[in-house]
Amino acid sequence: MPLICPIPKDDTYDLPEGRYRAVLNSARTLLKPTSRPVQQVRLLFNVNIPSLKNKNPMAGRTFNFELSRRSELRCFIESWLGADFFNRNTTVDFEELVGCSADLNLTHRHNDGYDRPYVFIEAIHPVGSLKLTEAVAVHEKQQPPAPIRMVDDEASDEQRRMAA
Repeated sequence: MPLICPIPKDDTYDLPEGRYRAVLNSARTLLKPTSRPVQQVRLLFNVNIPSLKNKNPMAGRTFNFELSRRSELRCFIESWLGADFFNRNTTVDFEELVGCSADLNLTHRHNDGYDRPYVFIEAIHPVGSLKLTEAVAVHEKQQPPAPIRMVDDEASDEQRRMAA
């Protein structure tokens, strides 16, 4: 009997530019350490990039935690869930958005002193709004190949037909 232990996928933030399907993985608040601390929210997405098979592709974006009419966070949410979302709601519970899908446009920003570019979520859209860079992977259990039956040279024609 085989003794199998799965190898967990490591998170990676080293992603290619492009348009990908993603799922909001988490939303958490943090305090930006400035002379006047600013409360922020970090949205972290699990990005579906089929070519990164053995990695868990992640991309995040941090916003000031405010939803005034022209705030960056509100514009981001409106692009994703529609302007009507704010007409129907008086508050936003970011925990309820965890698990929701979106299409993301990822770009690279190059910063001095770093070898790799910073992956930036340039835009978010409702699912199906973008032509994706890579097709969304279908998570189906792959069947192992059928065993190959070996036949002796001296086997009968009947056995050879059955083995083929």
